Amino acid sequence: MGLFQPLIRINNYQMAQRITFIAALLFVLTANLGYAQVPPENPAKKQQEERDRLIREAEQRKQQEERERLENEAAQRKQQMERDSLLKLEAERLEAENRRIQQAISRHPSEPEMIFVQGGTFWMGCTAEQGNDCYSGEYPVHQVTLSSFNIGKYPVTQGQWRALMGTTVRQQPDSDDELRMPHGVGDNFPMYNVNWNEAQEFIRRLNEATGKHYRLPTEAEWEFAARGGSKSRGYKYSGSNNMNDVAWYGDNSDNRAHPVGSKFPNELGIYDMSGNVLEWCNDWVEPYTASPKHNPTGPKNQLPTICETEIRGSGRRTSWVRKCTTFGRVLRGGGWRFNAEASRVTNRNNLEPDRRYNFVGFRLVHP
Repeated sequence: MGLFQPLIRINNYQMAQRITFIAALLFVLTANLGYAQVPPENPAKKQQEERDRLIREAEQRKQQEERERLENEAAQRKQQMERDSLLKLEAERLEAENRRIQQAISRHPSEPEMIFVQGGTFWMGCTAEQGNDCYSGEYPVHQVTLSSFNIGKYPVTQGQWRALMGTTVRQQPDSDDELRMPHGVGDNFPMYNVNWNEAQEFIRRLNEATGKHYRLPTEAEWEFAARGGSKSRGYKYSGSNNMNDVAWYGDNSDNRAHPVGSKFPNELGIYDMSGNVLEWCNDWVEPYTASPKHNPTGPKNQLPTICETEIRGSGRRTSWVRKCTTFGRVLRGGGWRFNAEASRVTNRNNLEPDRRYNFVGFRLVHP
Protein backbone atom coordinates (compact mmCIF):
# COMPACT_ATOMS: atom_id res chain seq x y z
CA MET A 1 0.00 0.00 0.00
CA GLY A 2 2.89 2.29 0.87
CA LEU A 3 4.35 1.94 -2.60
CA PHE A 4 1.29 3.43 -4.24
CA GLN A 5 0.84 6.52 -1.97
CA PRO A 6 2.83 8.96 -4.17
CA LEU A 7 0.98 7.81 -7.27
CA ILE A 8 -2.37 8.39 -5.64
CA ARG A 9 -1.30 11.85 -4.57
CA ILE A 10 -0.18 12.66 -8.09
CA ASN A 11 -3.43 11.45 -9.50
CA ASN A 12 -5.44 13.47 -7.00
CA TYR A 13 -3.46 16.58 -7.85
CA GLN A 14 -3.99 16.11 -11.54
CA MET A 15 -7.70 15.51 -11.01
CA ALA A 16 -7.99 18.72 -8.98
CA GLN A 17 -6.32 20.68 -11.76
CA ARG A 18 -8.67 19.21 -14.30
CA ILE A 19 -11.68 20.04 -12.16
CA THR A 20 -10.48 23.61 -11.77
CA PHE A 21 -9.96 23.92 -15.53
CA ILE A 22 -13.42 22.55 -16.27
CA ALA A 23 -15.01 24.92 -13.73
CA ALA A 24 -13.22 27.88 -15.30
CA LEU A 25 -14.30 26.80 -18.75
CA LEU A 26 -17.93 26.48 -17.63
CA PHE A 27 -17.78 29.95 -16.07
CA VAL A 28 -16.51 31.45 -19.30
CA LEU A 29 -19.13 29.67 -21.38
CA THR A 30 -21.91 30.73 -19.01
CA ALA A 31 -20.78 34.34 -19.08
CA ASN A 32 -20.65 34.30 -22.86
CA LEU A 33 -24.20 32.86 -23.05
CA GLY A 34 -25.57 35.51 -20.73
CA TYR A 35 -23.97 38.24 -22.75
CA ALA A 36 -25.50 36.82 -25.90
CA GLN A 37 -29.00 36.83 -24.32
CA VAL A 38 -28.82 40.43 -23.05
CA PRO A 39 -27.36 42.52 -25.81
CA PRO A 40 -26.21 45.97 -25.00
CA GLU A 41 -28.90 48.73 -25.08
CA ASN A 42 -29.70 50.43 -28.41
CA PRO A 43 -30.27 54.19 -27.80
CA ALA A 44 -32.10 54.70 -31.12
CA LYS A 45 -34.52 51.91 -30.40
CA LYS A 46 -35.21 53.24 -26.94
CA GLN A 47 -35.94 56.69 -28.35
CA GLN A 48 -38.33 55.21 -30.92
CA GLU A 49 -40.21 53.31 -28.21
CA GLU A 50 -40.52 56.52 -26.19
CA ARG A 51 -41.85 58.37 -29.24
CA ASP A 52 -44.38 55.56 -29.86
CA ARG A 53 -45.57 55.74 -26.26
CA LEU A 54 -46.03 59.49 -26.44
CA ILE A 55 -47.93 59.16 -29.72
CA ARG A 56 -50.25 56.51 -28.18
CA GLU A 57 -50.91 58.66 -25.13
CA ALA A 58 -51.63 61.67 -27.35
CA GLU A 59 -54.05 59.60 -29.45
CA GLN A 60 -55.80 58.33 -26.33
CA ARG A 61 -56.16 61.90 -25.00
CA LYS A 62 -57.55 62.99 -28.36
CA GLN A 63 -60.07 60.13 -28.37
CA GLN A 64 -61.11 60.95 -24.79
CA GLU A 65 -61.51 64.63 -25.65
CA GLU A 66 -63.63 63.66 -28.69
CA ARG A 67 -65.85 61.42 -26.54
CA GLU A 68 -66.29 64.19 -23.99
CA ARG A 69 -67.09 66.68 -26.77
CA LEU A 70 -69.73 64.37 -28.27
CA GLU A 71 -71.22 63.69 -24.82
CA ASN A 72 -71.37 67.42 -24.09
CA GLU A 73 -73.02 68.09 -27.45
CA ALA A 74 -75.56 65.32 -26.81
CA ALA A 75 -76.29 66.71 -23.33
CA GLN A 76 -76.70 70.21 -24.77
CA ARG A 77 -79.03 68.92 -27.48
CA LYS A 78 -81.08 67.09 -24.85
CA GLN A 79 -81.29 70.21 -22.70
CA GLN A 80 -82.29 72.26 -25.74
CA MET A 81 -84.97 69.72 -26.66
CA GLU A 82 -86.30 69.81 -23.10
CA ARG A 83 -86.32 73.62 -23.17
CA ASP A 84 -88.05 73.58 -26.55
CA SER A 85 -90.60 71.07 -25.25
CA LEU A 86 -91.29 73.19 -22.18
CA LEU A 87 -91.56 76.31 -24.31
CA LYS A 88 -93.94 74.50 -26.67
CA LEU A 89 -96.08 73.28 -23.78
CA GLU A 90 -96.13 76.75 -22.30
CA ALA A 91 -97.03 78.25 -25.66
CA GLU A 92 -99.84 75.71 -26.05
CA ARG A 93 -101.03 76.45 -22.51
CA LEU A 94 -101.01 80.18 -23.18
CA GLU A 95 -102.77 79.67 -26.50
CA ALA A 96 -105.42 77.50 -24.85
CA GLU A 97 -105.80 80.03 -22.04
CA ASN A 98 -106.08 82.85 -24.54
CA ARG A 99 -108.60 80.85 -26.55
CA ARG A 100 -110.57 80.15 -23.37
CA ILE A 101 -110.52 83.84 -22.46
CA GLN A 102 -111.60 84.86 -25.96
CA GLN A 103 -114.36 82.28 -25.89
CA ALA A 104 -115.45 83.51 -22.47
CA ILE A 105 -115.48 87.09 -23.77
CA SER A 106 -117.46 86.17 -26.87
CA ARG A 107 -119.57 83.49 -25.16
CA HIS A 108 -123.20 84.16 -24.42
CA PRO A 109 -123.73 84.53 -20.63
CA SER A 110 -125.74 81.31 -20.67
CA GLU A 111 -123.22 79.28 -22.66
CA PRO A 112 -121.32 76.67 -20.64
CA GLU A 113 -117.58 76.06 -20.74
CA MET A 114 -117.10 72.87 -22.74
CA ILE A 115 -114.74 69.88 -22.53
CA PHE A 116 -113.79 67.93 -25.66
CA VAL A 117 -114.43 64.18 -25.48
CA GLN A 118 -112.53 62.13 -28.05
CA GLY A 119 -114.74 59.46 -29.56
CA GLY A 120 -114.06 55.80 -28.84
CA THR A 121 -115.43 52.43 -27.87
CA PHE A 122 -116.26 51.34 -24.31
CA TRP A 123 -118.24 48.78 -22.34
CA MET A 124 -121.49 50.30 -21.09
CA GLY A 125 -123.36 48.98 -18.08
CA CYS A 126 -122.39 47.11 -14.91
CA THR A 127 -118.66 46.52 -15.41
CA ALA A 128 -116.37 44.90 -12.83
CA GLU A 129 -115.46 48.02 -10.83
CA GLN A 130 -119.13 48.40 -9.79
CA GLY A 131 -118.94 45.26 -7.64
CA ASN A 132 -122.30 44.06 -6.36
CA ASP A 133 -124.02 47.46 -6.37
CA CYS A 134 -125.66 47.24 -9.79
CA TYR A 135 -129.39 47.07 -10.46
CA SER A 136 -131.02 44.85 -13.07
CA GLY A 137 -131.40 47.78 -15.47
CA GLU A 138 -127.61 48.04 -15.78
CA TYR A 139 -127.37 44.65 -17.52
CA PRO A 140 -126.30 43.29 -19.91
CA VAL A 141 -122.94 44.98 -20.37
CA HIS A 142 -122.58 45.87 -24.04
CA GLN A 143 -120.08 47.54 -26.33
CA VAL A 144 -120.77 51.10 -27.52
CA THR A 145 -118.87 53.19 -30.05
CA LEU A 146 -119.27 56.98 -30.03
CA SER A 147 -118.15 59.85 -32.22
CA SER A 148 -116.33 62.79 -30.64
CA PHE A 149 -118.37 65.49 -28.89
CA ASN A 150 -118.12 68.37 -26.41
CA ILE A 151 -119.80 68.32 -23.02
CA GLY A 152 -120.35 70.94 -20.36
CA LYS A 153 -117.55 71.19 -17.80
CA TYR A 154 -120.27 71.80 -15.19
CA PRO A 155 -124.04 71.40 -15.00
CA VAL A 156 -125.97 74.46 -16.18
CA THR A 157 -125.90 76.96 -13.31
CA GLN A 158 -128.62 79.12 -11.82
CA GLY A 159 -126.83 82.20 -13.16
CA GLN A 160 -126.82 80.82 -16.71
CA TRP A 161 -130.47 79.89 -16.43
CA ARG A 162 -131.52 83.32 -15.15
CA ALA A 163 -129.51 85.12 -17.88
CA LEU A 164 -131.51 83.33 -20.59
CA MET A 165 -134.84 82.43 -19.03
CA GLY A 166 -135.26 85.44 -16.72
CA THR A 167 -136.31 83.39 -13.70
CA THR A 168 -134.59 82.19 -10.54
CA VAL A 169 -134.72 78.78 -8.94
CA ARG A 170 -137.14 80.22 -6.36
CA GLN A 171 -139.51 81.22 -9.14
CA GLN A 172 -139.79 77.74 -10.61
CA PRO A 173 -143.31 76.28 -10.38
CA ASP A 174 -144.20 74.38 -7.21
CA SER A 175 -141.09 75.69 -5.44
CA ASP A 176 -142.97 75.62 -2.13
CA ASP A 177 -143.31 71.82 -2.34
CA GLU A 178 -140.87 69.93 -0.08
CA LEU A 179 -139.36 68.09 -3.05
CA ARG A 180 -139.15 71.31 -5.06
CA MET A 181 -138.23 74.07 -2.61
CA PRO A 182 -134.73 75.52 -3.03
CA HIS A 183 -131.84 73.69 -1.38
CA GLY A 184 -128.76 75.73 -2.29
CA VAL A 185 -129.14 79.07 -4.06
CA GLY A 186 -126.62 81.18 -5.97
CA ASP A 187 -125.40 81.97 -9.48
CA ASN A 188 -122.69 79.27 -9.27
CA PHE A 189 -125.03 76.58 -7.94
CA PRO A 190 -126.49 74.02 -10.36
CA MET A 191 -129.90 74.89 -11.74
CA TYR A 192 -132.51 72.39 -10.53
CA ASN A 193 -136.26 72.03 -10.22
CA VAL A 194 -136.23 71.90 -14.04
CA ASN A 195 -138.12 69.27 -15.99
CA TRP A 196 -136.99 67.78 -19.29
CA ASN A 197 -139.33 69.96 -21.33
CA GLU A 198 -138.02 73.13 -19.67
CA ALA A 199 -134.44 72.04 -20.35
CA GLN A 200 -135.39 71.71 -24.03
CA GLU A 201 -136.82 75.25 -24.00
CA PHE A 202 -133.56 76.55 -22.50
CA ILE A 203 -131.64 74.81 -25.31
CA ARG A 204 -133.96 76.20 -27.98
CA ARG A 205 -133.42 79.74 -26.77
CA LEU A 206 -129.67 79.29 -26.38
CA ASN A 207 -129.29 77.92 -29.90
CA GLU A 208 -131.38 80.78 -31.24
CA ALA A 209 -129.21 83.32 -29.42
CA THR A 210 -125.85 81.78 -30.40
CA GLY A 211 -126.49 80.07 -33.73
CA LYS A 212 -125.02 76.89 -32.28
CA HIS A 213 -126.48 73.42 -31.81
CA TYR A 214 -126.50 72.61 -28.11
CA ARG A 215 -128.51 69.63 -26.91
CA LEU A 216 -128.80 67.21 -24.00
CA PRO A 217 -126.33 64.32 -24.01
CA THR A 218 -127.43 60.87 -25.01
CA GLU A 219 -127.28 58.36 -22.18
CA ALA A 220 -124.25 56.69 -23.81
CA GLU A 221 -122.43 60.02 -24.20
CA TRP A 222 -123.15 60.85 -20.59
CA GLU A 223 -121.75 57.53 -19.29
CA PHE A 224 -118.68 57.65 -21.55
CA ALA A 225 -117.84 61.18 -20.37
CA ALA A 226 -118.52 60.27 -16.72
CA ARG A 227 -116.16 57.30 -16.99
CA GLY A 228 -113.38 59.59 -18.25
CA GLY A 229 -113.68 58.76 -21.95
CA SER A 230 -110.50 57.39 -23.52
CA LYS A 231 -108.57 58.48 -20.39
CA SER A 232 -110.70 56.36 -18.07
CA ARG A 233 -108.99 54.73 -15.10
CA GLY A 234 -111.97 52.50 -14.37
CA TYR A 235 -113.38 54.33 -11.34
CA LYS A 236 -116.68 53.45 -9.69
CA TYR A 237 -117.71 57.11 -9.47
CA SER A 238 -116.87 59.87 -11.91
CA GLY A 239 -113.20 60.59 -11.20
CA SER A 240 -112.52 58.45 -8.13
CA ASN A 241 -113.33 55.36 -6.13
CA ASN A 242 -113.75 57.68 -3.13
CA MET A 243 -117.13 59.36 -3.38
CA ASN A 244 -116.17 62.21 -1.00
CA ASP A 245 -113.42 63.33 -3.38
CA VAL A 246 -115.70 64.02 -6.33
CA ALA A 247 -119.32 64.36 -5.22
CA TRP A 248 -121.85 66.03 -2.98
CA TYR A 249 -124.27 63.33 -1.86
CA GLY A 250 -126.41 62.31 1.08
CA ASP A 251 -123.53 61.74 3.51
CA ASN A 252 -121.72 65.06 3.01
CA SER A 253 -124.11 67.54 1.37
CA ASP A 254 -125.77 68.99 4.49
CA ASN A 255 -129.09 68.38 2.70
CA ARG A 256 -128.50 70.86 -0.14
CA ALA A 257 -126.81 71.41 -3.49
CA HIS A 258 -123.38 73.05 -3.62
CA PRO A 259 -121.54 75.35 -6.07
CA VAL A 260 -120.45 73.53 -9.21
CA GLY A 261 -116.79 72.54 -9.46
CA SER A 262 -116.19 72.50 -5.71
CA LYS A 263 -115.06 68.84 -5.75
CA PHE A 264 -112.35 67.19 -7.84
CA PRO A 265 -112.95 66.63 -11.59
CA ASN A 266 -112.77 63.31 -13.42
CA GLU A 267 -110.03 62.21 -15.84
CA LEU A 268 -111.30 64.59 -18.57
CA GLY A 269 -111.63 67.61 -16.29
CA ILE A 270 -115.43 67.37 -15.97
CA TYR A 271 -117.03 68.19 -12.61
CA ASP A 272 -120.08 66.96 -10.71
CA MET A 273 -121.00 63.98 -12.87
CA SER A 274 -121.42 62.05 -9.65
CA GLY A 275 -123.57 63.82 -7.07
CA ASN A 276 -124.86 67.39 -6.65
CA VAL A 277 -127.84 67.00 -9.02
CA LEU A 278 -129.26 64.29 -11.25
CA GLU A 279 -128.93 65.23 -14.91
CA TRP A 280 -131.41 64.84 -17.74
CA CYS A 281 -130.31 62.90 -20.82
CA ASN A 282 -132.02 63.13 -24.19
CA ASP A 283 -133.06 59.44 -24.44
CA TRP A 284 -136.24 57.70 -23.53
CA VAL A 285 -135.13 54.90 -21.23
CA GLU A 286 -135.16 51.33 -22.55
CA PRO A 287 -133.75 47.99 -21.37
CA TYR A 288 -130.21 47.23 -22.47
CA THR A 289 -129.44 44.56 -25.03
CA ALA A 290 -126.14 42.72 -25.53
CA SER A 291 -125.62 43.76 -29.16
CA PRO A 292 -122.94 46.40 -29.94
CA LYS A 293 -124.19 49.94 -30.54
CA HIS A 294 -122.91 52.89 -32.58
CA ASN A 295 -123.96 56.36 -31.39
CA PRO A 296 -127.16 55.04 -29.75
CA THR A 297 -129.91 57.58 -29.07
CA GLY A 298 -132.57 55.43 -27.38
CA PRO A 299 -136.02 54.60 -28.73
CA LYS A 300 -137.81 57.14 -30.89
CA ASN A 301 -140.94 56.96 -28.76
CA GLN A 302 -141.69 56.32 -25.12
CA LEU A 303 -142.10 52.64 -24.35
CA PRO A 304 -145.54 51.63 -23.02
CA THR A 305 -146.09 51.31 -19.31
CA ILE A 306 -145.85 47.74 -18.00
CA CYS A 307 -148.17 46.82 -15.13
CA GLU A 308 -148.21 43.63 -13.07
CA THR A 309 -150.63 42.47 -10.42
CA GLU A 310 -149.17 40.86 -7.33
CA ILE A 311 -151.30 38.77 -4.95
CA ARG A 312 -150.37 39.10 -1.30
CA GLY A 313 -151.64 37.15 1.67
CA SER A 314 -154.36 34.46 1.62
CA GLY A 315 -157.99 33.93 2.54
CA ARG A 316 -159.70 37.02 3.90
CA ARG A 317 -156.38 38.79 4.04
CA THR A 318 -155.68 38.38 0.37
CA SER A 319 -154.85 41.66 -1.35
CA TRP A 320 -154.17 42.59 -4.94
CA VAL A 321 -151.32 45.01 -5.53
CA ARG A 322 -150.90 46.54 -8.96
CA LYS A 323 -147.32 47.57 -9.80
CA CYS A 324 -146.58 49.59 -12.92
CA THR A 325 -143.27 50.40 -14.56
CA THR A 326 -143.10 53.55 -16.65
CA PHE A 327 -140.33 54.40 -19.11
CA GLY A 328 -139.51 58.10 -18.91
CA ARG A 329 -136.56 60.23 -19.94
CA VAL A 330 -133.18 59.07 -18.65
CA LEU A 331 -131.59 60.68 -15.58
CA ARG A 332 -127.97 60.08 -14.60
CA GLY A 333 -125.47 60.98 -11.88
CA GLY A 334 -127.10 60.80 -8.44
CA GLY A 335 -127.49 63.92 -6.32
CA TRP A 336 -127.13 65.72 -3.02
CA ARG A 337 -129.95 63.80 -1.31
CA PHE A 338 -128.99 60.28 -2.49
CA ASN A 339 -126.52 57.67 -1.28
CA ALA A 340 -123.22 56.83 -2.98
CA GLU A 341 -124.71 53.79 -4.69
CA ALA A 342 -127.09 56.02 -6.66
CA SER A 343 -124.18 58.17 -7.90
CA ARG A 344 -122.18 55.43 -9.63
CA VAL A 345 -121.29 56.06 -13.29
CA THR A 346 -123.49 53.15 -14.43
CA ASN A 347 -126.59 53.82 -12.32
CA ARG A 348 -129.75 54.60 -14.31
CA ASN A 349 -132.89 56.54 -13.40
CA ASN A 350 -135.79 57.95 -15.37
CA LEU A 351 -138.74 60.29 -14.92
CA GLU A 352 -141.67 61.51 -16.94
CA PRO A 353 -140.46 64.58 -18.88
CA ASP A 354 -142.87 66.94 -17.11
CA ARG A 355 -141.62 66.12 -13.58
CA ARG A 356 -139.34 68.51 -11.69
CA TYR A 357 -137.51 68.12 -8.41
CA ASN A 358 -134.96 70.08 -6.40
CA PHE A 359 -132.32 67.45 -7.08
CA VAL A 360 -132.72 67.33 -10.89
CA GLY A 361 -130.73 69.55 -13.28
CA PHE A 362 -128.95 69.15 -16.63
CA ARG A 363 -125.78 69.80 -18.61
CA LEU A 364 -125.29 70.39 -22.33
CA VAL A 365 -123.33 68.91 -25.23
CA HIS A 366 -122.70 70.05 -28.76
CA PRO A 367 -120.91 68.42 -31.74
